[in-house]
Amino acid sequence: MKRRAADLEANGAELMPREKLMKYGIEELTLPELLALVIGTGYGGKNVMQLSHEIVMDYGAAGLKDLKEINSLREVTGMPFVKSAMLLASLELGRRLCGKGDDEEMIRVTQPGDVYPLTKDMWDLEQEQLRGIYLNAASKVIGSKVLTVGTARQSLSDPATVFRPALKMGASFVILAHNHPSGETAPSQADVAVTKEISEAGKILHIKLLDHLIVTRSGFTSLLGAGLLKN
Repeated sequence: MKRRAADLEANGAELMPREKLMKYGIEELTLPELLALVIGTGYGGKNVMQLSHEIVMDYGAAGLKDLKEINSLREVTGMPFVKSAMLLASLELGRRLCGKGDDEEMIRVTQPGDVYPLTKDMWDLEQEQLRGIYLNAASKVIGSKVLTVGTARQSLSDPATVFRPALKMGASFVILAHNHPSGETAPSQADVAVTKEISEAGKILHIKLLDHLIVTRSGFTSLLGAGLLKN
């Protein structure tokens, strides 16, 4: 086993996904390599591996898990309809066959740091990603959803984007999280303003916005903890 692992480390990176699949098996392929097999060819001056790596960096693993909108995918990646449709079909097939993981449902939130680990796949993304983390009346996480990829503030200006999943899940509370690719966790004035708007909209629906986290690999800023959001 150790010899096989060493062989893979030494030679696997030099192989294209198909050759690596034939030599080592499907379980040894990385996420970008799996995407490359699905997409098949490159596009827009990028080879298939460059394109696949960019998709992973833009969306993250959780973002791909929830990805369903073809227009959004095409806008972010620039891929044509056929390639976008192939990728979405493969993701949907995986969801239907395997279902979604239940790890998040084990978490009870008592402070902002409790949900920070759930955002780890967002820390190194090259684009902003906005995620809603939804809790039941007992403050346990019942689900999370990537709301948009791009500019988080744009989607925050539309309360329906945030609260539609909450209504479907029967959530009592919402925590928002978005990353800053710059690595700076300080919220902007726009972040603060639209968060307050979302909080007010939640009061009408009787769904409380508990907090909004700005996350990076170096840590996070809680708008509630910074006194920028009142509950």
